[in-house]
Amino acid sequence: MTAAPLPPPVRPGARVGVAALSGAVDPERLRRGLAELERLGFEPVPARNLETVAGAGAVRFAGGDEERLAAFHELAADPDLPAILFARGGHGLLRLLPQIDWRLLARTPRAYVGYSDLTPFLLAVVERLGVAAFHGPLVAAEFARGLLPEEKESLLGALAGDYPVEHPLAGALR
Repeated sequence: MTAAPLPPPVRPGARVGVAALSGAVDPERLRRGLAELERLGFEPVPARNLETVAGAGAVRFAGGDEERLAAFHELAADPDLPAILFARGGHGLLRLLPQIDWRLLARTPRAYVGYSDLTPFLLAVVERLGVAAFHGPLVAAEFARGLLPEEKESLLGALAGDYPVEHPLAGALR
């Protein structure tokens, strides 16, 4: 089995989208996360639903299903965004996954970075678009607290395409 090719390189100075397909985003954590992206040299382009809250109690989303999907598709339609990072995970993406416009996403190969409930989306990127996706830091989580040096090095290397595609497993499996 061969690894999916890496998306085009993303380096500091680039505009990068910040999307919210799932849970509502804490405004202070978002502010800190966007500031950290800027410190790393990127120009964050926030999705229009990042500060939206829909739902009540424990189930709160970053907008209704249609709003989250439309805001994500707006970012995906911008050919000048070589990466889209996600603000947070949480419940909500699986409801949207069947409605994602994969033809739109295929027009502009780019890096997608996230984890948590975004994992099925990242796997679909690899399967449907044929490029690697990155299980990596969330803007309103790890970016908000400040990336550790090794996290920063790993993320910047992966985005730039300098990260090794394959890691030897010798001695790792028994």
